Amino acid sequence: MLQTLTLAFKLIFSFKKRIMLELIEIQDSAIQGMTRPLLCKGSDEKLYYAKGKGATASGLIKEWMAANLAKELKLPIPNFEIAYIEISLIENYGEEAMRSLCFEDVFVSERIEFATDFKYDMLEKVNQ
Repeated sequence: MLQTLTLAFKLIFSFKKRIMLELIEIQDSAIQGMTRPLLCKGSDEKLYYAKGKGATASGLIKEWMAANLAKELKLPIPNFEIAYIEISLIENYGEEAMRSLCFEDVFVSERIEFATDFKYDMLEKVNQ
């Protein structure tokens, strides 16, 4: 099952013909997020929230589609992409990383200082 999900995820994003960002260090668990993202350092020295198996393959596809839609609508969202992480790095971090990531290709969004989730109940407070 896991191999099928990994293959599906890779096939969907195989259109990306450029060099992928590589995650080089797992630093911590994210404070927010139901999908158990991990805070990781990229090969570009930036910090990213990484999601993999914990978000499910279909959840990752939906996240990718939603992020691209938000980008097209010019909404202020963090930079995002598909990144590569060595399985050995995941295994060395431990069980938490295995539950959360487990795929070599993961969805990442750049960490933005002092940003917070926008909750549905906050919608009433937004000026139109």
